[in-house]
Amino acid sequence: MIKFKGYDLTSKGIIDEDIPKVQKPKKRIDIYNIYGRNGFLSVDNNTYDSYQIQVGCHIKDNANMDEIAKFLDGYGTISFDNIKQSTAIVNNNIEFNKIRNSGFKKFMLSFLVNPIFEDIEATIYTPTFSLDSTFYKATISETFNYNVYPSELEIEIASDTDFYINNRKFSLKSGHYYLDCKNKEIYDSNHVNKSSQMSGDFPYLDTSGTNTIKCTTSPTTFKITCYKPHLMG
Repeated sequence: MIKFKGYDLTSKGIIDEDIPKVQKPKKRIDIYNIYGRNGFLSVDNNTYDSYQIQVGCHIKDNANMDEIAKFLDGYGTISFDNIKQSTAIVNNNIEFNKIRNSGFKKFMLSFLVNPIFEDIEATIYTPTFSLDSTFYKATISETFNYNVYPSELEIEIASDTDFYINNRKFSLKSGHYYLDCKNKEIYDSNHVNKSSQMSGDFPYLDTSGTNTIKCTTSPTTFKITCYKPHLMG
């Protein structure tokens, strides 16, 4: 089963004949050979290459070719299990004239896939803060395969507050905010930009298994919405 742009291919009149092979993307590691030194020096960039999949397909007899051509165009989400998804583009030339004239209406569909998949369903954390001698503290116990920028971090505070997530600091003026950490945006409930109310960098949850959150005042609301990442589709 393949979903592209949120639609099962069969709902668009396309029958996929092959099950795509599950792939782990290739990690980008720069290799250097240094004169006078044995072996090589490697530098891990902690990033991954996109990869290509090819799927043999055929078109149903009563399918609308013009609608299929419009659907198989450009960029969109892709899922192979309806549990997690990434983004992809259709990156091959599909010769619809040949498909029309073919008795079996077969063609090859090629996707260039971005390497990091995310759960389709969001995971929501609402940690409980307790006061120690200096900070209000909370933890999230979760091991991730890849660092996670929250798609939304909702924070409501009654006074100016410094936050530390895994010792990375950011500060907020008193108020009620929504931080889109992936796209580096902060706004209020009316989606009005509030970047002037924040200093520091947007936080992320890392792969350590225990993410520590500290703040100088106790938040009224602190809710993290994120999509868990995966290295395989």
